Amino acid sequence: MAEEPTAPPPATPNGGQAPAVQITSQYIRDLSFESPNAPQTVPPGAQPRFDVTVTVGAKKQDDGDYAAEQTISVKATVDEAVLFSIELVYGGVFRLQNIPDDRIYPLLMIDCQQLLFPFARQTIATTIQGGGFPPILLQPVDFVALFRKNHPPKDAQPQAAAAPAAKTETKPN
Repeated sequence: MAEEPTAPPPATPNGGQAPAVQITSQYIRDLSFESPNAPQTVPPGAQPRFDVTVTVGAKKQDDGDYAAEQTISVKATVDEAVLFSIELVYGGVFRLQNIPDDRIYPLLMIDCQQLLFPFARQTIATTIQGGGFPPILLQPVDFVALFRKNHPPKDAQPQAAAAPAAKTETKPN
């Protein structure tokens, strides 16, 4: 597939270039699905418990290119028995232009993650369904709250260590 030519970002009123964010690629770095009791599925009348964990990260690639990744883990259990466990590392490469240095990290950890999440959620739902279970629809993640939790203001108490992940518990309706 041929790459589309990219036009230079439009100029801002003060003569500088406008900030621009472009997704250059998306990828699955790792995908693992385990169903230790296959071919058994959800027992009739059972209410599975779903533990969902989301972690995010980013790293610089080349000049102006950054990889943003999210790791999403879902474990479904009934009583103590594991129905399935899935872990996905989904990422994207973002080209950032004319972004102030102090805005790059929040942009990668919030905005870029929000752009990737729907694709990761679909990959998880499809994989679970392919494993013989009803697909689950992960609820949206508040990446702003996750960022604030992991990066408290500098005037916050130093003893308050940030947790590396957002953990949620989901139960079917």
